[in-house]
Amino acid sequence: MKFKKRFREIKESHAALSASVNKVMTNIDEVYFNQGYTYFLKNNYDKAAEYFERSIRSNPGYTRSHYRLGEVLFIKGDIDKSSEIILNLVLNMKMEKDIEANVLALAQQIMLDYIERGKAKIKNEEFHQAIKEFEKADLFCKKARVIACSPNINKGIIEAKAGLYNSYLIIASKALENDKINLAAKFIYDARAFLSSNPDLIVERIENDTAINKLIDKLIAQGIVQFQNKEYEKAVDTYNKAFDLCSLCEDKKCQALIAREMKNAKTGLYDNILQIIREHLKNENLVAAENLLLDAERFNKENSVTQNALFETENLWMALNKIKYRNYISQGVEFLKKDSVNTAMDLFLKAKALERGHIAFPDYSLNTYIKTTGKNILMEMLSQAKIKAWGNDLVSAKKLADNINEKTKLFLLESDSEVISISKDLSNRIKEQECVNLSFEINRDMIIAQRYISNADYVSAFELLSDIILRDRKDLSCKLDVAKYNKLLTEIEPFYMVQSDCKAAIEAILKKDFEKADSLVLATEKLFDAHPVLNGKISRCNRYNLLEHISDSTVLLNAASYYLDKDSLMLSITALQQMFRLNLSPVQTISLQKKLAKKLAAYDFKINKNASYSERMVFYKTANPWFSIFSRHYRLKWFKLKIFRK
Repeated sequence: MKFKKRFREIKESHAALSASVNKVMTNIDEVYFNQGYTYFLKNNYDKAAEYFERSIRSNPGYTRSHYRLGEVLFIKGDIDKSSEIILNLVLNMKMEKDIEANVLALAQQIMLDYIERGKAKIKNEEFHQAIKEFEKADLFCKKARVIACSPNINKGIIEAKAGLYNSYLIIASKALENDKINLAAKFIYDARAFLSSNPDLIVERIENDTAINKLIDKLIAQGIVQFQNKEYEKAVDTYNKAFDLCSLCEDKKCQALIAREMKNAKTGLYDNILQIIREHLKNENLVAAENLLLDAERFNKENSVTQNALFETENLWMALNKIKYRNYISQGVEFLKKDSVNTAMDLFLKAKALERGHIAFPDYSLNTYIKTTGKNILMEMLSQAKIKAWGNDLVSAKKLADNINEKTKLFLLESDSEVISISKDLSNRIKEQECVNLSFEINRDMIIAQRYISNADYVSAFELLSDIILRDRKDLSCKLDVAKYNKLLTEIEPFYMVQSDCKAAIEAILKKDFEKADSLVLATEKLFDAHPVLNGKISRCNRYNLLEHISDSTVLLNAASYYLDKDSLMLSITALQQMFRLNLSPVQTISLQKKLAKKLAAYDFKINKNASYSERMVFYKTANPWFSIFSRHYRLKWFKLKIFRK
């Protein structure tokens, strides 16, 4: 009993302690807030902020802590964070009335502080920063929606932008005073770009136009000095900058003046390029001269310089080609002395190519060099081609022969009798070897054809013999004995036709084209009648044999049905028997067998009247399985017939 009493006391004590702890934990946010507010009254803002943040972490919905933290941050000068906290209170939290009034007052102070900071930045000529401060004020008041945006915000933005624009012009003017033209141009362009991106900005454009006009005058003067110093490329760049600035002012007179000066500078630049080319030609620096001539042509195409300059360019091209022509010939002769025949020929041919279109007074010794060098090259090639032909490498020999024919014309040797004679001998040798190869192939195929005939494969033999005749090329004039091939082909043609028709008939049956199969079988019978030699040497092509080659149940079923409809009962029975033999009998054959039995019954009465004993015996022997399936009557008939025979 004492134990139970003690346990109850401990339990009650624990419950009281838990209730006390829960009460303390429930009010911990207020405890932190009160501690933070105590530090706030003592102006200890760092400690106050720390406890307000603890209060928010313990209870994120405690609005008093949010407000006081925003106020502390505002006092410390961290307006951006303070504005974030106030916006969160306004937009996302439900506030008590006293807190709401305090938040409204603080929001008003934040907006005004942004404005004052912007004004201070303008006073210090920090216009970029001023614009940012005013834009922050504008964004804050629009998001908060609890305060009206001050008209001073827009005024401040316009004032800051105007100050920034004027600062560009001031820097540009100072740069012009110190002859820093490129720097002045940069800031004038920046000013124009800033003005274009802020169309609502109303400023006096007179200062801008004045600065531009001063800059244009400076650029023109600089361009003239550069032109006089023959710095034509720099002058062109300078005039281009001036022309662009004129287009900003839309001053057509200014543009015309600069365009005229720019044309003079471009002409001077072009003449300077031509002078450098002349120096290169004089020193026979041909690669550099050619590259510069290409640049000159490109420059002329883009800028349309004078006609005289064009004539001068053409004259320089002619001079360049003349030097190259002379060098090719002299270098070719040097390589000939070193027995570098192919390299020499390449150089001579380059000279010949220049001669055709660019040289007014050619060197007539060039043709002699080409012929002499070319003959040596061709003789070597002809020797190699002959070796290939004798070695039966006809593909390589023909390639060499074609190459020789092309180079004979290129080397100006079309009328050289020695080259012509050797080329002809090579061609004849290639043809002779081709005839030998063809004769060997035909004899080999003839042996194969005879083997096909001995195996009664007349289709393969016929196709091979036909191919032999087609290979008798008339262009080679090999004088093959085609007559004996034609004679053998004529002899086996009927055999071939029978076998090919039989194959076609089987294909027709497989395609379920039974009418075509019947016509093909009939054609083979006519061939046997027309050619008695076929009898005994090749098996006949009848429909019973053809059906035995079929292993497709669908085809056999269709064949049985087709021949039954045509009253060809024995063929229908053959198709069905082939199905049963291959275990292909589908369910559909039952109805077909019934139909067949009825037709056989009708046929039975005819055969008993008109047929001989042997004919009836064949009929009943074939038909009995079908009768026995359906009728005891027909089984008895078959039995009686066998007894009668005995």
